[in-house]
Amino acid sequence: MCRSAFCSLFNVTDSALVTASARIKSMGGGLPVIKRKEKHERKRKDSDKERVIIKELEYYARRYGYPSPCGKVLGGDVDEEEKELFILSSHMDKKSVWEAIMAEKGENMFSSSYFMEIWRKKARHVRIAQRGTDFCDTCCMYMRSQLEDKWSLLQHHQEKAKIEKEKYRKIIEQTNDNCDQIHFSFDFAQAICIPHERMEPKQAFFTTNFKIDLFGVTCEKQRLNNIFLLPEGSYPSTDAKSPNHVISMLDTILKNVDPNVRELYFHADNCGAQNKNKYVFGYFSYLVATGRFDTVHVMFMLQGHTKFAPDGAFGLIKRYYRRHIGIYTLPKVADAVDLSSVRNVPVSSASVAWMDWRMYLKQYGVDFPVISKMHLFNVTKEDPMTWTCFANSTHKEEDYHRHEVRIFKPCFAPIHLIDPTSFDPLSIISKGKKTGHLVPPKPLAVAKITTQRKTYLLHKLPSHVTDEAMVWWREYLDEVSET
Repeated sequence: MCRSAFCSLFNVTDSALVTASARIKSMGGGLPVIKRKEKHERKRKDSDKERVIIKELEYYARRYGYPSPCGKVLGGDVDEEEKELFILSSHMDKKSVWEAIMAEKGENMFSSSYFMEIWRKKARHVRIAQRGTDFCDTCCMYMRSQLEDKWSLLQHHQEKAKIEKEKYRKIIEQTNDNCDQIHFSFDFAQAICIPHERMEPKQAFFTTNFKIDLFGVTCEKQRLNNIFLLPEGSYPSTDAKSPNHVISMLDTILKNVDPNVRELYFHADNCGAQNKNKYVFGYFSYLVATGRFDTVHVMFMLQGHTKFAPDGAFGLIKRYYRRHIGIYTLPKVADAVDLSSVRNVPVSSASVAWMDWRMYLKQYGVDFPVISKMHLFNVTKEDPMTWTCFANSTHKEEDYHRHEVRIFKPCFAPIHLIDPTSFDPLSIISKGKKTGHLVPPKPLAVAKITTQRKTYLLHKLPSHVTDEAMVWWREYLDEVSET
């Protein structure tokens, strides 16, 4: 601040300022004057210290940490270039890392507070592992391995996962830009239970609560997550995760797709019982054979690296669910799904036409022998019976990774899927026996709640829910239970 500005700001005359300065100097005092050169020198020294701390952290992380499957992140708020992300073991903390580095150097080069500040601001690519679950088995195996080349094997595995993720993102961008294409991702979530309370009473731990399965179908073009709510007594059989259930729910969504859309893209995880099986692929062939779509592409991400759009929707639901004070009824669960995100839309199980797709496709001798080894599948209207499949997204053009598989018996043509009565059943031979008449998919009966289960719930629920919720429960259980 200049002399005139100081006098104007503090309402001091020039003579009074001279007198005060002389008196301070006579008493041996005075204000420290830092020259511009000294300021630059101090900044340079601070910058050198920062570089030393970041270098020591990276060296320590390379020796005692492991590279993250996430790849690279921004290094800090000053140097915004991407750096390789390293994860330190969860038993470490920042203070123990500082103590270990200082012990190796044999001296305290910088204070712990300054070290942690630089780590937080400019070394964000070195992190301490947080507790978690559902990690990739292959990644964990390489991390625990004693092999000398384990880091190169881990890096190669993560590169393959990264390529599959990039493929997923590119297809979403491609379908969003084309009006005749659409992309869906579908997956099951871990079931939730009601009644739910944030402060759960002790006795509730020993109670078998009412289970609700969640199935999500995400349409990236519409920016919607369709969340199917599957409570007990609202779907066929006791298990809500069979091919019949998956196909019936997908069919419900696809009936509402614009007729101008001719090309379908699907992404799912590698679960064989639910998604990656011959019946689901038989259903997709059925879609093409009946003329509903011209081409269907089905892709599966690398096992262990299958986090995608439906998982994000489920995470928002679980977060809202955990924070809510009390959710006692099924309508409140639907409200929780709706309020968890503007993109989450609850879908009732009553809106699903449950059909026996497995028996319908089984009569055509559906089979897919190489399905477990493949990750990319295509079928077109030129031959709806034959799928072209590839081992992964990186070797699409190499012949030895390309397979053509006819999933139905040679005696069938696409017209037989459309109209089962157009074929003579006596000409079909399966395992030396003649099959019965071909029939279209039949409706499946909903598996009602047993009387024993109803009695149990009516006995346990009153101590955990409000009187208003109990009225709803009695009406609902009377509706969905066996008579």
